[in-house]
Amino acid sequence: MADIKINQIATQNFFQIPQIFMTRTEKKVENGKMLKIKYTSDYAKELSNDAKLAYAALYNRCQLSIKSYELGKKDFVDEDGSIFLIYTIEDLMDLLDKSRGTVIKIKKELNKLGLLREMRQGLNNPNKLYLQLVDASHQIVEFYDELGNPINLSDNRTETLEGQGSLNFGLPKNELQEVQILDASKNELSKNTHIDTKLDTHINWQESFLMLSDNTFLDKACLNYIAQCSPDYVSAKKFIDTVYQTKKLVCKEWSDYLKSKKIADDCIEIVGEDFNQDLFHTIQRIFAKNKILVNQGKNFLNQDGFIFKVLLNFWRSCAFEINHNQMTYLYGKICLSDKIELKL
Repeated sequence: MADIKINQIATQNFFQIPQIFMTRTEKKVENGKMLKIKYTSDYAKELSNDAKLAYAALYNRCQLSIKSYELGKKDFVDEDGSIFLIYTIEDLMDLLDKSRGTVIKIKKELNKLGLLREMRQGLNNPNKLYLQLVDASHQIVEFYDELGNPINLSDNRTETLEGQGSLNFGLPKNELQEVQILDASKNELSKNTHIDTKLDTHINWQESFLMLSDNTFLDKACLNYIAQCSPDYVSAKKFIDTVYQTKKLVCKEWSDYLKSKKIADDCIEIVGEDFNQDLFHTIQRIFAKNKILVNQGKNFLNQDGFIFKVLLNFWRSCAFEINHNQMTYLYGKICLSDKIELKL
């Protein structure tokens, strides 16, 4: 046994487990009362410890592949620049030092929560394994008073997105409704929790909100801007939920379109970090629009719908850019570089 010294941390090698995989709590004193903030997630609740460690081990292998790629080796990088792994069940048994049954269970857990996808390579060839990035929309923040009773920052701001099933979005109304309804167990604070009206939770909610930067592609500057422009935590978190909902919807929408035209078989994924600056500017325009209306003494008739539509169109433009501006998005034709239109 040996104590950890201040000069030893940098010399240690560790597997990295995403913070969102763990449940952690903070305690704050406000107006003489104790406020307990609990950070948890679907990952923390549903993944076994074996699955969490497996993700860390596979993530480590992905990092090694990235380093190899930087040295000119492209064995584990596909044509889209995505890192993949080649592991049979037996290979994973050796890597994780687990039984066959445990490895199969681990893969099912990771797949269920969207953390692992497989691509078949044909008969007698092992599948390609694509480790997936964690999704910050799985983050759950719960608040408790000093007696352990759950509280809510607002009792009337957790709403569903309304009025967004328009044909202008390019999808049937009923399909949009499936993603409009915010699941309180996953994305929002529950409307049914007890509210202690004597406890002031307004003072430091921005500080708690900024901690989401550990688990989202949005940087702290963008999160801070959203916090400054939002009246409370619930509204700010709801805005982030809409960012992720619209991004996920466009990925599915675009992938379904490509598959229907037999252009591609794989689902596309928009890497949020690649469009961070443009997204920040879009968010600034959204809040600027609201500020203009307020100064004019006007209000949004459907603010949620406006935010949803602007963000949806933003991610659609990102999907268009990813495909090198060669395809006209959702209009059934491909525009080539010489402006010749190819009907599909």
